[in-house]
Amino acid sequence: TYVLTFNKSESVFKEDESLSINENKISLVKILIGKGTFYTQKKHNRIVNKKEAFGEVFLIDLPAIKWTLTQESKKIGEYICYKATTMRLVETAKGKTTKKVVAWYTPDIIASYGPKDYSGLPGLILELSEGKLFFKATKIKLNLNEMTNLKTPNKGKKVTLEEYNKIAKEIAIKARG
Repeated sequence: TYVLTFNKSESVFKEDESLSINENKISLVKILIGKGTFYTQKKHNRIVNKKEAFGEVFLIDLPAIKWTLTQESKKIGEYICYKATTMRLVETAKGKTTKKVVAWYTPDIIASYGPKDYSGLPGLILELSEGKLFFKATKIKLNLNEMTNLKTPNKGKKVTLEEYNKIAKEIAIKARG
């Protein structure tokens, strides 16, 4: 279970730590989603993935998503949602591959956020599929009277996604010997 917390200018997407049962267990979901916490700042059009890897903390600057909006709609819970799509270039150990991403967002909740680093739509993303990975909002709790204070990460090695992928590839080559 993951939680998306947001206010007017920023969001945080991370695992719900209160539900973690067995930390030693390797989770396929964690591998597919990616480790760490995703921070989005609307004002600076900035997305950062704070991730601990290779004995270091990284602050990975991620590129903004370019969406194609459609008029296709469906109802999710009590919200009318619209479909948006994008193609995502993903680097894996086997090389580069492209994944189709489909998001369903509702303009009824004026927050341009969603799971992971997916944001920038004219409403909150309630469903998203990224290849075989699927996200769905199961509970929405809007605290309009409460100002949620979110902290942007600032401790860690600041790198671009390309720089991080290069570091990961070099470590993987060294590990294979």
